Amino acid sequence: AHEINNPLAAVTNCIYLALTDPGLGDVTRDYLKTAEQELARVAHVATQTLRFYKQSSAPELADLSGIMESVFSLFAPRFRVSSIVVEREYETVEKLFCYNDELRQVFANLIGNALDATARGGRLRIRIKDARGWDNSGVRGVKVIIADTGHGIPLDLRKQVFEPFVTTKDSTGTGLGLWVTEGIIRKHKGNMVMRSSTDPIEHGTVFSLFFPLAGLAGSSRSKKMASDV
Repeated sequence: AHEINNPLAAVTNCIYLALTDPGLGDVTRDYLKTAEQELARVAHVATQTLRFYKQSSAPELADLSGIMESVFSLFAPRFRVSSIVVEREYETVEKLFCYNDELRQVFANLIGNALDATARGGRLRIRIKDARGWDNSGVRGVKVIIADTGHGIPLDLRKQVFEPFVTTKDSTGTGLGLWVTEGIIRKHKGNMVMRSSTDPIEHGTVFSLFFPLAGLAGSSRSKKMASDV
């Protein structure tokens, strides 16, 4: 990561300084701004790829609503600028045994996508609640719903959006976010369902995530719980 990000940062800083030159011509300024945008894309790809392999040192009990709120703190400036209305509904649920940094990344990816897709003045609804598994097994867990009023995902892309390098954002997307997200959810023995509509009136996307409370249970959790007694 350092081998990639350090030279990227140096070049980005040079472009920033060049753009402050008052004698810069309009054509050259446009070229530099394009270069700056492309460098930002490269940096984003490097970061997303690194995060796919990076994980917390050990799973631990975590409050999903607390993780979600930390993500909202990160995106607070964008919410203010876009005037998107956020509706939160957090029920009291059991803590989840998880890699909390990785779930923070899952929520950040989905909320970031919702922000990108939703027009100014739109709505974003977040709900966290107790739930049972969707396979009729009755497994207890936690359900997280992230719903937006964005432009929706085209029908021909809905079955491909979880594949690497498939994106709905044209040249501004990397196509890694949902791929990484699905991988993290599978790692936690969870699953995810997506519904989306591009209807001119009723448009938007809903991601429903289910995490079984016993998903990462095992010797590590047993040892931790024993040490807490």
